[in-house]
Amino acid sequence: SFSFHSMKQHWLVLSDPLEYSVEHFVGQKTVNWESGLSIPSNKELSQMRKRDTVLFISTGNVYEIQGQAEVCGDPFLDSRQLDLKSKYYRPENPELFYNVPFRWRRRFKPISWNDIKNSKDPNLQNIPNFSRHLSVYSITERQYRAIIATRSGNSPSCYSPAEQISAPIIREEEITNREVLGSGEYGIVYRAQFRHHIVAAKVLNARPNELTEEELDKLKIEADVLQHIHCPQIIKFYGACISPSSITIVTELMSRGELGTLLANKSVELSDFMKLRMALDIAVGMNWLHTSRPRQFIHRDLKPSNLLVDSNYRIKICDFGFCQLKDPNLENLGPAGMIGTLKYMAPEVLLNREFSEKIDVYSFGMILWEIMTRKRLFSEFGPSDGVILKEHVVQDGRPPIESKCVLKRLVEQCWSAKPEQRPSFDDIVLELSSKMIEKHIADPVGRAFWLRFHSVTEVEWERFEYALRREIQPSYAKQCEPLSDCPSSEELEKCSDYQLNEFSSRGSVQKRRATSEACRRYFDCFEVFKLRPELDLELKLLKILLRVDENQGKVMLNHWGNFLRWFGPFYDHNKFPSFLCRMKLLLRTKYFHAYLTEIEACSRLKEPNQFLLRFSSQPGYFSVSYVTPEQMVEHTRIRFDQASSVFRSHHFEEKYHSLQAFVGNLKRTRYPVECPDFVDILGGHNTESGYSYSMEATIFMDAD
Repeated sequence: SFSFHSMKQHWLVLSDPLEYSVEHFVGQKTVNWESGLSIPSNKELSQMRKRDTVLFISTGNVYEIQGQAEVCGDPFLDSRQLDLKSKYYRPENPELFYNVPFRWRRRFKPISWNDIKNSKDPNLQNIPNFSRHLSVYSITERQYRAIIATRSGNSPSCYSPAEQISAPIIREEEITNREVLGSGEYGIVYRAQFRHHIVAAKVLNARPNELTEEELDKLKIEADVLQHIHCPQIIKFYGACISPSSITIVTELMSRGELGTLLANKSVELSDFMKLRMALDIAVGMNWLHTSRPRQFIHRDLKPSNLLVDSNYRIKICDFGFCQLKDPNLENLGPAGMIGTLKYMAPEVLLNREFSEKIDVYSFGMILWEIMTRKRLFSEFGPSDGVILKEHVVQDGRPPIESKCVLKRLVEQCWSAKPEQRPSFDDIVLELSSKMIEKHIADPVGRAFWLRFHSVTEVEWERFEYALRREIQPSYAKQCEPLSDCPSSEELEKCSDYQLNEFSSRGSVQKRRATSEACRRYFDCFEVFKLRPELDLELKLLKILLRVDENQGKVMLNHWGNFLRWFGPFYDHNKFPSFLCRMKLLLRTKYFHAYLTEIEACSRLKEPNQFLLRFSSQPGYFSVSYVTPEQMVEHTRIRFDQASSVFRSHHFEEKYHSLQAFVGNLKRTRYPVECPDFVDILGGHNTESGYSYSMEATIFMDAD
């Protein structure tokens, strides 16, 4: 039976790096440790208990303590000793072999065992002497603390770790309602409440007096950086709670976790817009760090696990423990070793050469590749292939990138082997912004209108509405100006719907001509002859279709671009902003269901020959969903060709001047399913007739 002990014990475990290195351990997070065929070591293993501390010692050319693990379960019998074919099978030997589960906690700057043995610290005088037959040793609490406190020859600070970490102080009782979100090498992250805010509370694995000099330096750097950098793309830091037993770092909560985890989750769909916006968020945050004065900040460990995602898929940069300050007047900094994560290290770091802020640009290039492809970087290399991977990168080995990738040129510039050929983050922001606007707003006038906001991805509705009113004011008024007494057929064909409606009210001859033109456009004249200018109503409908309320009161770049693909162009051949009228007429049809998905469409279609109209998932296309006589729901796409101003469908040969004309033909054999979504807004307008118009009432908003 196992001996009982209630206090946590501390252990030294030796491992030959050729058999099991610290890199193997870190890569696996949790391992079942065994002593091989060493009976003395096996006896020591059998005494371990859950939550005991293990210092991991590499026995290469130099013995070094390279990290710390924790026993995460009690010892259990090794099943191989019952296997006749196993080398562990010993029928004549009564000894039992055990496995002990270890969980990796943290890696730190190696502590030389010679420094431990030669230390003058009285707590280290009786430290174990290593034997070739034993790989597991028990040490006391005092010995453990003295080992951790060793500073590789440096004098310890006269201040406690808590005093050295300059951060706003948070009392432990202020952090309440903790729920575990996840755990990693350095600690456990909780969702918690702090001063009536939901936050992330990261509890480090190490107690304050267990911190190595390297870990303490990382904490001091991170606290200093986060307190002095205030950027929307950098994680918000609230402070630290430091008690004798724990250190807790409190930051804003990013509910979707690490970017790397999100990219690996194939059930999460990411549109091209979302991917580009993620890349832009990272670039903006990094540009903020690199352009800070009087000192630049070089992150040095930019990777997906240090990029957090919020509920709206926006990215914020975190983990500044390896961050380095740089004088902007200096071109390069001297060699500083291989700091960071191997897969994202620039060649000059791998070769331990001089470096600059361009090492972050290299890392960004790798991350950009991962965002666009959603593949794992250098997946062909395993945890033990570090030397091979280093050689591969130094010899210009890079991940494959398809020629059709819109950011191929930018990615290749970022991961260039020559730092001087890599762009600055300022240039990267401009390039990504240009690509986003070019890709998502095809209409040239709509694109120019968006550029005036100097905000790439989103703009507040109030600013957008005010600018739109001012932009369309002259042309909106002109589309309501009366036609001549006897317009030609060509003039009548090109006039606005408002002009056509006004012309029809002049007499029977005019109404007959107007009716003919209205039927050509819309299959019937019913809705056209109820039209009147209602800019306030039209902008209210526009706000709904731009999904402003779903995006915290903001107009998104992609939504504006998609809207113009559906209802554009911004200005028609008369230079009228007729997209607003087209939108209003379509929403008044009652059979248009806007952002309905295929699955939702199927649920609304119940009877044979029913149909409805909706936006297609592909911007610029509409979809007609209908029930066949066999009671199957089918979908057909309709595309508006802005060059020829006609609607086309793959399933129908005819061309139509409007969706209403297309649906009017469809209604001869089918009947529509009405949409209730716009009844409250348009209900009072559908029965109105007559023609009235007031510029003051529609163009200008109150000064308030």
